[in-house]
Amino acid sequence: MNKKFITLFFLSLFIIAPMLFSCEEDDENDSETAGSVKIINISPVVAGQHISITGSNIDQVTAVIFPPSIEVKDFKLVGKFEISVPIPTGAQTGTLTLRTPDGDITTIQSVVIANPAVTSVTPEVEAGGIISIRGKDLGSTVQVIFPVNDVDVVINALDFIRKTENEIKITVPMTVSEGSVVLKLITSNNTVLTTPTINLTPAPEETIDIPPVIVMDFEQHGGHNGGWDNSWANNTEIITQGDNSYLRVTGTLNDWILNCNHQSNGAPAPVIENIEKYVLKLDVMIEDGVSGAENAELQFVFANQWNYWYGAGLLPATTNGKWVTVEVPTSYWNLTGTFDLSNDTYGLHGGPVPGGVCFDNLRFQQVEP
Repeated sequence: MNKKFITLFFLSLFIIAPMLFSCEEDDENDSETAGSVKIINISPVVAGQHISITGSNIDQVTAVIFPPSIEVKDFKLVGKFEISVPIPTGAQTGTLTLRTPDGDITTIQSVVIANPAVTSVTPEVEAGGIISIRGKDLGSTVQVIFPVNDVDVVINALDFIRKTENEIKITVPMTVSEGSVVLKLITSNNTVLTTPTINLTPAPEETIDIPPVIVMDFEQHGGHNGGWDNSWANNTEIITQGDNSYLRVTGTLNDWILNCNHQSNGAPAPVIENIEKYVLKLDVMIEDGVSGAENAELQFVFANQWNYWYGAGLLPATTNGKWVTVEVPTSYWNLTGTFDLSNDTYGLHGGPVPGGVCFDNLRFQQVEP
């Protein structure tokens, strides 16, 4: 008896099928022997994808039957030893049947039909963050669609951070708006899946890492000793703790509090361009038990100009013995353009400031690029 063999391959993986086509009419056992088919490592596939079946005499296959009894006859013969068979809609996981003139061949192992589904998603994420979409059979996902301001932003599979059968990770577009959204997943056969609702939050504001422009800080600057800036009005002292020095008011003061005109000796002498982009900052610490600091009426002096009046309320009533920062935007005095502190006196004047109030780090900080 003449017996012929067919080797079958699915999705670059293979089925070995000893298909026996008899040349003798009296061979009664051919169809039974042909029923022994082995499938090795079949990955999940979806409707619309094609599987390849190769082997000798493959051109004698007339139909491929998928469970639950879906017959596919419209497949393509690719050369003498291969057919390309589309996965039909409605196909289920299970064994396949290859129909031939000499009988049917049933595979022993099953072809796995993917049934993609989303089970969970990162519930809250900010623009630029990462969303994890979890589920099953997600490997066939080719796109994730993100609604952004009523316009769909398509993220293709090549741009996924990660894609497995159980998880997809993507980066949230920076253009998203705050609010709740539902994402769409598109599979290779155009099945549309949706995620649970995701709460989007704005991306954190980008911080400007620009060093401050120091005006006074009681530290050594070149040949300038910060101790020289002890108030011209007395009732102050310079305190040094570790590497830091600051000014402490020792008794009620209603005169010069901070003062310096030592630019020629190395004291800070900044020239600031675009001063309107800056805010003036001053560190303050009020010792426990001190009262009345909030009533001090104060004005700043820059380049010997006395027109930077602030009044009461610059200082808080208390800081609970901790350092805090008070600030005044330069727009408070309508400052624009170049601000030149390279000459003459600058500092802080006024009062009454009670004893036990401490000052440090008079500076300008850029708040706009």
